[in-house]
Amino acid sequence: MIDTLGQSDVRGIPFETSALEPGDWTLLFTGQESQHQAVIYFRILPPDAT
Repeated sequence: MIDTLGQSDVRGIPFETSALEPGDWTLLFTGQESQHQAVIYFRILPPDAT
């Protein structure tokens, strides 16, 4: 289940990252009706990073 928590928060979307290479990544979500866009930036660290 996806739980929307107001205008800008969404929780409950599983996202598997084990197949991604280390580095900077971007996800883009676009509203189906509104066409508004939200961008998520995140970094995958190598397994030995502390």
